[in-house]
Amino acid sequence: MRKITFFSLTLLFMVSCSQSSENKVKTLIRENIRKSLSHPGSYVATGTVVDSAFAPFDDPIFREKTLEICRMTVENMEYVRMAQEAGQDIHPKEFALMTDSEKAQYGHYKEILNLYEEKVDSLSARIKEKGMSLMEMVGSGYRFIGWKVYHQFSERDETGFAVRRRKVFIIDKDKTKILAEYDITSKEYIMVQSMYQMWMDDAMQEK
Repeated sequence: MRKITFFSLTLLFMVSCSQSSENKVKTLIRENIRKSLSHPGSYVATGTVVDSAFAPFDDPIFREKTLEICRMTVENMEYVRMAQEAGQDIHPKEFALMTDSEKAQYGHYKEILNLYEEKVDSLSARIKEKGMSLMEMVGSGYRFIGWKVYHQFSERDETGFAVRRRKVFIIDKDKTKILAEYDITSKEYIMVQSMYQMWMDDAMQEK
């Protein structure tokens, strides 16, 4: 009888601590979100999932550096496209056979092409450098940094219409401070997740 009672009390204590911890997280998130809403009173939580957060991939600094690489990569791809288009505009004749007008046009397009190619080379070098820095962070190994919380809620926007939101919060180990907040539906968040997935796929292929 004593063993059953002790077990019951232990289980009750664990459940109580778990509920208290989850309520702590929900309160922290609710107070944070309500500060930025047009109609704070319209906030309604519809789902919360608490998971562990590990560096480097959940580290806000690592994510910000990854986002920077994503933006630079998109910019680089645009310069590659423009360089290709500029190359197509260059007159196919040999320079010696061109008229003065064609030579002037050739020089103009060649100048543009060189500019785009310089941009591509510069960005490629910076992307490689920053990528190496990130890989060093990955090489340092995984470590627990806190909690990753997936949170869904509804609210009324500026026009008064009800909208649904989905966010991810990175919270410190003690569940007292929000380290980062991301909109799951944002282009930036999706870009970073895609980059993470690409790195993981590459790592799997190397094994």
